[in-house]
Amino acid sequence: MKKVKICLSGLGNVGRHFVSLLIERRGLLQSKYGLDIELFAVSCSDGGIVSSSPLDLETVYSHSRQQSWTSSFPGQGKDDLEGWQIIEKSQADVLIEATPTDLKSGEPGMTNLKTAIEKGMDIVTLTKGALVKDFSGLMELSKAKGIVIKFSGATAAALPTIDMADFCLAGSTVKSIKGILNGTTNFILTKMTQEGIDYETALKEAQELGIAEPKPDLDVQGWDTAAKIIILSNAIYGAALSMDDIPVSGIDKIDSQMLEKAFSEGKKVKLIGESRLNESNDKHGQGQMHVSVAPTPIEADHVLAAVDGTTKAIHFETDTLGDLTVIGGKSNPRAAAAAALKDLVNITREGR
Repeated sequence: MKKVKICLSGLGNVGRHFVSLLIERRGLLQSKYGLDIELFAVSCSDGGIVSSSPLDLETVYSHSRQQSWTSSFPGQGKDDLEGWQIIEKSQADVLIEATPTDLKSGEPGMTNLKTAIEKGMDIVTLTKGALVKDFSGLMELSKAKGIVIKFSGATAAALPTIDMADFCLAGSTVKSIKGILNGTTNFILTKMTQEGIDYETALKEAQELGIAEPKPDLDVQGWDTAAKIIILSNAIYGAALSMDDIPVSGIDKIDSQMLEKAFSEGKKVKLIGESRLNESNDKHGQGQMHVSVAPTPIEADHVLAAVDGTTKAIHFETDTLGDLTVIGGKSNPRAAAAAALKDLVNITREGR
């Protein structure tokens, strides 16, 4: 049995679901993968815990929504330490980074990731901000330290995007990527298209169903999709893109006329994150790229046109393997946590 010591940074909805999955899947992780995953440190906005012995997962989960929850661990709770300090003091082998995303500063994820890299910890991150801010810098630091950063949970949660590119498309050149990468915006556009309702009505329904946040700007203005397509482009093409490098348009200004015009032309409008190599690239696939996020009319017979509701999808065009599309994957905190667990399992499979 291989023991894996982890530090969990961020105990919001996704972090709590991650702890819940560790509890639920303990038997499976041990029997199928030979893994005994132990939590040695955890931090959130209310404080954190650094322990010299494995923390009881059930206690962490059940007490984490209470005030002064760290008092459940006498002598171990730390309300005077920053998240990065808890990482630094931990005995963990792997950091699970699940703090809220700030796409402008990359914090607190950036400092947390750099702290873990300096300690030689492998990383599973669900946080987009740091990867958007300085993907290439973080990858260079991790390579120099001989550690691995996995981030599938930051690129559409349960939808296997980067995994598809890294493993299933290995040896080919990805000529273009097109993705419906945000379930909230896809739900709103589906409602507007199928029921003929306006944007505000569709958004309100999405909020009432818990699909859209009370403050949905990151989703509806296209920033969440932009973050995902930037990370994918940097990872797949070796680019160094930031938010300043791509045009971003969301669905918050869309009207029925655009949808009706698309329908009359045999098309459907989807919020598409797109990244493609220009045809002027050399034989090694290096050169200029086009990356954008915008509501886009696509032909009704294109595979992405049939992706409705909260469902997400990604479509790859390659030079040798043809076109491949992955559709599905839940869009909720539990699915994001499951993506992190998958990354953690795969780190151990790769001999880490």
